[in-house]
Amino acid sequence: MSSDGTSVLIYEQWAQIPSGDEARSPGSVPFRLYRVVRGGAVSDESPAPSCFPAAIFPMPDEEASRAWIDGLLEAEEEVEGKDRDYPGAIAANFHVSLDGKGVLVLSEWESEKEAAEHIEEVILPLLRQAGGGDAGALYAHFRTVQKPVREPAREPAREPARRAAQGPVA
Repeated sequence: MSSDGTSVLIYEQWAQIPSGDEARSPGSVPFRLYRVVRGGAVSDESPAPSCFPAAIFPMPDEEASRAWIDGLLEAEEEVEGKDRDYPGAIAANFHVSLDGKGVLVLSEWESEKEAAEHIEEVILPLLRQAGGGDAGALYAHFRTVQKPVREPAREPAREPARRAAQGPVA
């Protein structure tokens, strides 16, 4: 749920893209991961994110979507450097919609405070430089649902052949 309580974000990851609309809820748009940028200030190898800033940007086509992402990251490196040592930043995941007409940026942060400060100090100026855009909303993690892993069916235990061949005990 967004921190202002006005929206819910459902983010699904699939091993392969489902065919048709079989897995999609009404109004959802399928995206494919394009680039991941890891934060440099987090020392824990697998910190648990608690805040997920998300924003969607309309684009004319896939080429423009990829160019916009690459340009935004290049502009960030020019201003902030390549280390990306932002306190609390875990990762930024850049996705392009399957039809190429949208970019989804979903970031992972250790706290909402750190994410909000980063958006205000770094992202909003970069978006203004790139021609504008809404920085989206901040979401808190509620639940992770994973498809159960099915173990192969086990055959019932069998007695050793020598016992199975024995006749009734007299």
